[in-house]
Amino acid sequence: MAKSGSAAENKAAKAEATAARKAASKERRAQLWQAFNMQRKQDKRLLPYMIAAFVLIAGISTAVGVFAGGLTMIFLPLVGLILGALVAFIICFAFSMGAAVWTVINEIFPGRIRGRAVAVATAANWGSAFLVSQVFLSLVDVIGDGLTFWLFALFCGLGWIWIYRMVPETKGRSLEQIEQFWREA
Repeated sequence: MAKSGSAAENKAAKAEATAARKAASKERRAQLWQAFNMQRKQDKRLLPYMIAAFVLIAGISTAVGVFAGGLTMIFLPLVGLILGALVAFIICFAFSMGAAVWTVINEIFPGRIRGRAVAVATAANWGSAFLVSQVFLSLVDVIGDGLTFWLFALFCGLGWIWIYRMVPETKGRSLEQIEQFWREA
């Protein structure tokens, strides 16, 4: 009978240790989440600019790699670097400057015309994306791969500067407050 008592004690001790580990893990996750939220509140404008800067760096890296031309065939690792830079550019653009358009068009128009104005702005956005995709290969043929990506990097840089200078911070504001801001500006 003593064996079963010690087995039950071992089982209870294991269950208690497991519960303590789970509680400690939950507490660590809560502390990390709290620290993340505090940092996010402090750096509310910094993160988009850091991402946009990374987009610009990735675009320039892609342009430099592609501009190297024939060297990419000699140095196979450079091809991987170019491909990685191109993928990084696309990913970072998608969740930084690419997303800025959708945020701005939903906040910039007054409430009475917002629905129609957002529809027109969305059509203009998709029309310009179509235009870029149609012109890309012709641009590559005319000015080359490297200069094409330099041109895209230039436009990303100009877009970053425009957003930094012209687009106000709207976090924590209602649409009515944003509308009032645009009326006063």
